[in-house]
Amino acid sequence: MTDLEPICGLPIAFDPETFALKSTRDGWGLPQPGVRTAAEMRPILLDPEAEIAEPVYWMYRDICLPGHEHMRRKYGLRYDISVFRGESMGREVYKTAGHYHPHIQWRYPISYPEVYEVLYGEAVYLLQKVDDIYRD
Repeated sequence: MTDLEPICGLPIAFDPETFALKSTRDGWGLPQPGVRTAAEMRPILLDPEAEIAEPVYWMYRDICLPGHEHMRRKYGLRYDISVFRGESMGREVYKTAGHYHPHIQWRYPISYPEVYEVLYGEAVYLLQKVDDIYRD
């Protein structure tokens, strides 16, 4: 197990053999992760017939220590952790299915900001800008 608390500030450890995240604090647990399946990923793969281990990746959403829920509500913050396998999907490295943040009107037209960090291992990020499909 690799202790991730010095990096992310949460009492979490990572097992690189099983890809599991575990709480290191008694009385506090992580939310159940969502999973991305091979069937969901195949339409966006270079080789849709590639052998892919299941699940492809895990998404722990809205992680928060007890007593800190007010921070999420007050500032609209959310902390998520995605866990990826280290293998490849055919000729590709593991990747997310991606997602889209539409622009919102506030003082300025903005999209939901995100901050990315690597807690264990290495990553390559590819961020794309698209036209806002919801804009008139």
